[in-house]
Amino acid sequence: MRRIGLLALFVFLAAPPAGKAQGAGSITGIVVDPAGAIFPKVAIMLFGPAGRFQTETDASGQFRLENIPAGVYSLRAAAPGFQPAVLENVEVSIGKTRTLRTIRLHLAQRRDSVSVVAREETEKPPLGSSHGVLTDEDLGAIPLAGRDVVDAVSVMTGIVDLDAGRPGPIPESVAQIYIAGGQAASKNFTVDGVRVMDPGPGRTLQTTPSLRSVGEVRVVTSSYLAEYGRNSAGAISLVTRSGTRQFRASADWMWRHESLNANDFFNNRNGLSRLRNRAHYANWTLGGPIYIPRRWNQKRSKAFFSSPRNFRVSSSATSRAPYVCLRRSRFREIFLKAMT
Repeated sequence: MRRIGLLALFVFLAAPPAGKAQGAGSITGIVVDPAGAIFPKVAIMLFGPAGRFQTETDASGQFRLENIPAGVYSLRAAAPGFQPAVLENVEVSIGKTRTLRTIRLHLAQRRDSVSVVAREETEKPPLGSSHGVLTDEDLGAIPLAGRDVVDAVSVMTGIVDLDAGRPGPIPESVAQIYIAGGQAASKNFTVDGVRVMDPGPGRTLQTTPSLRSVGEVRVVTSSYLAEYGRNSAGAISLVTRSGTRQFRASADWMWRHESLNANDFFNNRNGLSRLRNRAHYANWTLGGPIYIPRRWNQKRSKAFFSSPRNFRVSSSATSRAPYVCLRRSRFREIFLKAMT
C-alpha cells in the first residue's frame, strides 16, 4: 500500500502544471506613439494557422500573449486615428517567449475626396411660359426640304410659317413667320444671344447658320425673361454647337430631282409635265481641340468648330396667263365665258 502511494506522488510531481499547454510559447512586446512615448489601450491581434489571439497593451504600453501554439503568425497593432502596424513571419517556438521589436504607430493620413457626378440639365424657363425646344437630334430627324433651320420652327405650337418649304437658307427666311398671332416684325431672332434681324422692318436675317451648326432651337411665346423683352410677339433663339476635347467630324449630302416626285393633280389634268425641281445640299462639320503637344493647351480646354455648307437650287414654276380677250379688253367675251 505504501508503494502505491509513493508511485502516485511521483506521477503527480512529474506531470506538467495545469496552467501550461504542451507545445506552446509566448509573445511579448511594447507599442509607442510617433513621439516614442508609451501607448496604452492598443488592440493587438495575432492570427495564423492556430487561429486568432487578441489582447491590448497595458498602462506601460506592453502586451503579452501566452499559450500560443508553435507556428508562424502575423501580428497587427491598431488604434483609432493611427495607421495599423503589421508584423509578418512572427515565429513562436515551444516553451519559449518571443520578444518583438518596438512597434511604433504613425498618425493616419487624412484623405479628402470629392465626387463629381456629371448630369445634363436643360435650362427651364419660368413657370407659366410657353416655349418649345428642338435639339440637334430633332433637327436631324425632321425632313426639311431646303435644309433651312428656320423651316423647323413651324413644327412648334403657336408658329405659322406662310413660306414653309423654302429652297434653301436665305436672309428672307423669317419674313413670313408669325408667332402667337403677332405681326411679322414683332418677333426677335437671336443666335447665341445676339440679335441677327435687321433693325428696320424685321424681315431679313443678317446671318443664316447652317443646319448642322445649330445645337438647339428655342421659341418662347409668353412670360418672357428680361433677355426676350425686345419684341412682343415672341423670340426665336438659336444656340450653335462648339468643339470638344476630342476631334469629331461628319458629312452629309442631299440630292433632289423632279424625276423622283409624282406629278401634281393640276399638271396631270392640263397635260403638263413635272416642274423642274433640282437641288444639291452638302454639309460637313469638323470640331476639336486647338493645342500644341507638350507646349500649349495640354488640357485641351480651347477648341474650334466649323460647319460650312454648299447648296445649288434649280427650279421652275408656272403661272396662269390672262385670256386673250382680257388682254385685248373685250370684256363682253369674258362675261359670256363665265356664264357658259
